[in-house]
Amino acid sequence: MKYVAVQSSRLGDRASNQDRCAILKKNNTILLLLADGMGGRKRGELAAQKFIDVMSDAFQHTNITAMGEVDFLRRSIQYAHAEIRLLGENRVQTPCTTCVCCLVHENRASWAHCGDSRLYHLRANEILFRTEDHSYVAHLVRHNALSSTEARTHPMRHYVTSCLGINKKFPHISVQPPVPLLQNDVLLLCTDGLWQSTPASDFHALGSCRNLERQLETLMEQVTRRNYPHCDNVSAVVFKLIDAVTTHRTAGSETNATGPASELERAVQEIETAWSRYQQEFNKK
Repeated sequence: MKYVAVQSSRLGDRASNQDRCAILKKNNTILLLLADGMGGRKRGELAAQKFIDVMSDAFQHTNITAMGEVDFLRRSIQYAHAEIRLLGENRVQTPCTTCVCCLVHENRASWAHCGDSRLYHLRANEILFRTEDHSYVAHLVRHNALSSTEARTHPMRHYVTSCLGINKKFPHISVQPPVPLLQNDVLLLCTDGLWQSTPASDFHALGSCRNLERQLETLMEQVTRRNYPHCDNVSAVVFKLIDAVTTHRTAGSETNATGPASELERAVQEIETAWSRYQQEFNKK
């Protein structure tokens, strides 16, 4: 599998950048991460960074094939929520963040999100799919109480209905089971700082450009100029599949890559133990 993956994050006209993003690779798998620390709460950047740290650690130490993509994404995000809650133990407010992440393995992609950070799946200059925001205005739009145009200027457009850290209970997380990717497919993860002021048609160029990094920076520059002097933090991660040919493993390669079966079983058991510990800690609070 050949691909290009790039990321960019800009301060905008804010005093600090509370967005965080990352691109991770392990063997034949790529994990794309993006978090938008909530500015309405104190130290949102701490929550965003904790999400990146927890997801990165889970990615490096989990056998995702054994656990499954959907369970890996959901449980890892729940772990991140638990860790963010611990950050707020000695604070007046617990820092919070929205998030979106995508796991790409052998021409298949699975993604998950919480809040209004989005993922777009583009193919042949069309948007095949985008995540539905967990927000008040998105709820109104889904129930035909508000038009998409009205939602862009609604006074409560920044109110999310789910995010990491806000409540004791686990937040609502939307997870997409694996979907096939074709050559030149593009996955765009972005914060509301990008999508709220960018026509969806502007994203189409990401699929046809020769230099993905340059095209992303052009898009980011357009956003910051368009919204000056009130530009929010703006962040994005873009993945483009260049060649969909998959190299098939030979017999025994899975064992060489991950270790003996006993080590796999032990790794899975450690994850289950950690999961139980987090649940017990939550129940005490």
